Amino acid sequence: MKKKQLPSKGEIIPTSPESAPKLRATFTDEFKRDVVARLRAGNQSATNLAVEQGLRRNQLYKWAK
Repeated sequence: MKKKQLPSKGEIIPTSPESAPKLRATFTDEFKRDVVARLRAGNQSATNLAVEQGLRRNQLYKWAK
């Protein structure tokens, strides 16, 4: 049985915008400070705050540091 050869990276073309690579999100310093202040206030868990803001929990801790 012959192995099927895969295309190289240069030959792969996304067929739709959904299959294109996602761009990295950027956040303003003001947004970061606001979210960190809410985290430090302790009224909400880090997990819930991250989900609400569409972030990862570890990102909140990095910003707080």
